Amino acid sequence: ATWEGAAGDFQYRTLWSDDAEAALLLRAPAGLAAAPHRHRIDLECLVLQGEVSTGTFALRAGDYQITPAGSTHVSARATTDALVYVRGDADRDFSRRS
Repeated sequence: ATWEGAAGDFQYRTLWSDDAEAALLLRAPAGLAAAPHRHRIDLECLVLQGEVSTGTFALRAGDYQITPAGSTHVSARATTDALVYVRGDADRDFSRRS
C-alpha cells in the first residue's frame, strides 16, 4: 500500500477497508485535529509514535483506546507529529487544524 495525502499534510495508508469499516495507519502532523464526530461502530486507536489528545487526556506511543459505537468525540488532535493505527468507520475527516 502507498501513503495517500489529504488536507493539512495528513497522510494515511489503508490496510483494509469495506463500505462501512476501515483499518488505517495515520500520519498526522502536530496540530491536526478531527472535527467533532459520532461513531457508528467501535473505534480502536493505537498510538505508535507521538501524542494524540482526545478530550481531556493524552494518548502516547503504546497507548490504546476504544471508543464505543454511538459515542461522540468532542475533539481529537495530534499534539506532536504522530503515527496512529485506527480501525473504525470508513468515512472520517481528519483534515481540520486547530
